[in-house]
Amino acid sequence: MPTTIFPPIPYFIFGIFEPLALIGGSLYPHLQPSSFILSQIPHNPDPTGTITPSSLSLAYQLSNIYFLLALLGIALIHSTSEPKVLRNYLVCLAVADLTHILAAGYAMGWERFVDIAGWNALTWGNVGVTAGLFLSRVVVLGGGLGGVVGQVGEGKMKLKAKGKGKVNYVAILTPPFGSKDVHQAHGLDSISMRIANEKEQGLSEIKKKDKKGE
Repeated sequence: MPTTIFPPIPYFIFGIFEPLALIGGSLYPHLQPSSFILSQIPHNPDPTGTITPSSLSLAYQLSNIYFLLALLGIALIHSTSEPKVLRNYLVCLAVADLTHILAAGYAMGWERFVDIAGWNALTWGNVGVTAGLFLSRVVVLGGGLGGVVGQVGEGKMKLKAKGKGKVNYVAILTPPFGSKDVHQAHGLDSISMRIANEKEQGLSEIKKKDKKGE
């Protein structure tokens, strides 16, 4: 089972599909550099098809950024148990989606951008897939497709002593809490054992004081 707090559908989109798409995008410039560079604009107006060292360098740098995003996504989605972290991650990517689409559209020009029938495969990847991921992030952030629901929360424990020979323990836990496995993952079982031991020690000390008082 994947170690993530994402529900199944968001996990498939952001934890499987998107990293694979990014890895594919990072390989494209290395496997077919000329096609990658010239296909950035549908019906490229450059008749010469010239590939300069500068454009090749930019293509390789973009490839590295795609690969970095794939690694970051895989590492973060599978390592955090905090819903807030994943929400912030999705917000950052949603903003980057918009700027990516704007950058592609600005370079293409308005006529090519709105001529969806004339888009090539790379344009569908740059604009179409990115727009789909953006909408998916907005839906998940809004609670759709299962949202970003943490299985665990941070817990706070505090000890109160009330009256002679009586110790009350108040647990303030941030919901939701789930199965025993989830509790163990956050060390709640060990906390409960420690509280029980402290309670026994506290009661023992109180009994000793009572005996001395007699």
